[in-house]
Parts: sequence; structure tokens; C-alpha cells
Amino acid sequence: MSSALGGVMVIDMYCHILPVKVVASYLKKRLPFLISFIQPLVSGDDLRFVDPEYRIRYMDRFGIDMEVLTLPYNSLWETLGEDEAMEITKTVNDALASISQKYPSRFAAAATLPYLTGASLDELDRCVSDLGLKGVLIFSNMNGRPLNSSEFEPFYRRMAKYDLPIWIHPAHWPYYPWFGYKYDLTHVFGYPFETAVAAATIVYAGILERYQSLKFILHHLGGIIPAVAGRIKEFYEMAAHSPHIFAQQYSGLKLSREPLQYFKAMYVDTVVCGMAHLLEWGYQFYGPEHLLFGTDYPFGPEGGEKWTRENLHMIRALPITPEEKHRILEENAKQILRIT
Repeated sequence: MSSALGGVMVIDMYCHILPVKVVASYLKKRLPFLISFIQPLVSGDDLRFVDPEYRIRYMDRFGIDMEVLTLPYNSLWETLGEDEAMEITKTVNDALASISQKYPSRFAAAATLPYLTGASLDELDRCVSDLGLKGVLIFSNMNGRPLNSSEFEPFYRRMAKYDLPIWIHPAHWPYYPWFGYKYDLTHVFGYPFETAVAAATIVYAGILERYQSLKFILHHLGGIIPAVAGRIKEFYEMAAHSPHIFAQQYSGLKLSREPLQYFKAMYVDTVVCGMAHLLEWGYQFYGPEHLLFGTDYPFGPEGGEKWTRENLHMIRALPITPEEKHRILEENAKQILRIT
């Protein structure tokens, strides 16, 4: 394998693709309101989003050996009923599996689910057993439902049995009536917040306590989690020492360790938009065992290539051992994906 760092296999654990089969044959027909976005993809003006051959040429230029492909949008089905949403989901998962099967040395793929109950559990089984997908991507809220909703328990139980990772991607959600696309507040501030809140619902609900083998992968270094680590720690300790004051807030909490330990047990990618000090911060907080190389490609400046270039440079420059860089670029991903 080629490598961006001296003999180490480089695995991108958090990037995206919108398979051209989905764009051309399905979404164009079913979701005409996306036509302004779809047309440049179908016409070939923006191949980095849809074409695996284009993607391989980009990977070779940067020395990336393998990508784990995920779907970038939950908006593909947020206006649809459950039956149509599941039809799109199957089309997406079939297309992702087809790419990974055609180029098995360059691509792996994660399934996507629009729901975590009912027919989505059957689709999960199909994706793992029949399609050979390497895990599943869900969203920070599932159509407005928090990830600790009791009806999602069978999903977590099934994922623990499969011992496959769960990617969590932030989703749009109107925190306030005026919060949204103005000044791009959703992407700049909403996504890091959403990611942290999703992780918190998992931690405080005891999901990682009950299913300790679950492996969650958070986007963008876990959002704001490292920034509020002190508050996570101090407020929990205040609640422990003054339970009469915090009785309502921490009602039903049953954890054998401090909450911060569960946050640190999650995996995060290295997408920090070129801020090297943030990557060092993430290394200090999560440790090298829980950092995964990720690019968010094809998103970002310069057709997505700026973040890739900066990411690789930052990892090269980290003041850590070669063995730890090896973990971040290759070994952690191999262990999670169970590949050799």
C-alpha cells in the first residue's frame, strides 16, 4: 500500500459519498426539490461527490489507502413517509455496498438508517449479513428523537451483538426559530453542539454502561465535548455532593464511572478545519487510542482537498511517537473495522 506517512496504511474513517446511482436514478425522480444540487452531480461538474474512480485518483495523490464511505445527508428522507424513506435507504445501502465490493482494497462502507426501529432493524441485518457493510451511520437526532429514546434499545442491543461501529453524524435541528442557515450557524455552531448533545444522551442514559462493547464514532473531534469537559466533571461532582439540589436533573442516573470516562471512551475523527492546536487538545483529551484519521471529504475548501492536506500535515507534526501516529492513521481503524 502507498502511504502518506512512511509505510503506514492511511485509512480515512470519516468521509462521504453520494452514489451516482442514487442521484441519477432515484433522487432526481423522488426529490425534485433537490434538482439544483443534483444537476451538477449528474452532469459531471462535481464528480468528487459521486464518482469512486475520481475519488481513487484523489486518494492516490494524497497517499490515502482506504476510505470508509458514509452518506452525508439525513435530509434525503426528512420530508418523506417511512415507506419511501426506507426505499431510499435500501437504494443507498445497495449502492455503497456495490462500490466497496468493486474496489475492496480501497473502500469500505457503513450502512445508513433513517430510523432505529421496525423495518430499519431488518435493513440493518441485511446490510451486515448480506451486504457486508462495516457498521452503521445514524444521526445526532433521529427525526427529532434523542438517541437515548427507549424504543432504540433493540438497535443498541443488536449493534453490540454485531460488534460493529456506529458513526454519529450531526443533523440539522431548529434550536431556536431564528437559528438556521443565516450566517451558516447550523454548520459552524449547530453541528458541534448537536454532536456533543447526542453523545451526552448516550452517556447519561447508561447505554455505554449496558453495552460496553459499543463503539461510537463522533464527527469533528466530538464537537464541543473537550471544551466543556470541566463542566461535565464539576457539575457531576456537585450533584454527587448535593443530591438534594440536583435530584431532578440527575434522576435515574446509574453509572459505575464518572460521565467523563464514557465520553473519553468514544472515538472521534481528526476533522478540525486546519486548527493544529485543537488536534493536540483532542489528543490530550481522548488519547491516541480513540483518535481516527478523517477528512470530511468531499466537503471543505479547494474542492475538499484543503482539509485533507492540512489533516495529514497536522498529524505528521504532532509531537507524539511514530507508534501513536500509526494508531491514529491505521491501527485504531483496523481494530474497529475488524480488518487485517
